Amino acid sequence: MSINQQESSDSDPIHHYNLGVLLWEKEEDLKEVAVEHFVKSAKLNPNNANAFRFLGHYYSRVSIETLRALKCYQRAVTLNPDDSEAGEALCDLLDDEGKESLEIAVCKEASEKSPRGFWAFRRLGYMQVHHKKWSEAVQSLQHAIRGFPTCADLWETLGVAYQRLGMFTAAIKSYGRAIELEDSRVLASVESGNILLMLGSCRKVSIIPLICLE
Repeated sequence: MSINQQESSDSDPIHHYNLGVLLWEKEEDLKEVAVEHFVKSAKLNPNNANAFRFLGHYYSRVSIETLRALKCYQRAVTLNPDDSEAGEALCDLLDDEGKESLEIAVCKEASEKSPRGFWAFRRLGYMQVHHKKWSEAVQSLQHAIRGFPTCADLWETLGVAYQRLGMFTAAIKSYGRAIELEDSRVLASVESGNILLMLGSCRKVSIIPLICLE
C-alpha cells in the first residue's frame, strides 16, 4: 500500500468501521483494538449510527461504563430509530437504572421518527399496559405486530388491552392468535374462557385448550 493509499484509508470512516467489525467479531481480546477503529470512524463520520452502536456494546459489555454506553446507544438510535439492537440495549440499560420515564421518552421519540421502529412500539406498548393506558397500548401493540407478526406475547398482551377496554370480540381474536402461535399461553387460554363464559358461550369454552389443567 502506497503512502497516499495509507493516508486515504486513515481518513476513511467506512474503512475504520469495517476493520472494527472484523476485529470485534474475530476474537474477544481484540475488542480493545476494535473500539479504537469505531472511535475513529465515529469522529470522521458523526452520522455513522452503526459505529455508535458498537461503541455502546463496548462500554456496556467490555469496559462497563454505563453512562458512556447510554450516550452511544442514544446517539445510534437518534441517527437510526429503526436500529432495534441499539434501541433494545439502550432501553435495557435504562430499565436496569430504574429510569422508566427516560425509557418511555426514548421509545416515543423513535416511534414518532420512524413507522418501522417496531422495537420501540413493542416496548412502548408493554409499558403502556403496565400503566393501564389501554387505548394507547392498543395502538402501540398493533403497530408492533406489523414488525413481529409471529410474536405470541404481543398478541396476548394486545388481547389483555382489548379486554380491559371491553372489546371482547377483538380480545378473543387476539388471544386466539397467541394460542395458535404458541399453544402454551396460559393467560390467553384462561382469559378467553372467562370472556366466553361471561358472554354465555359455554359450548365454545369447551374447545379452548385447557392447558392450565394439564
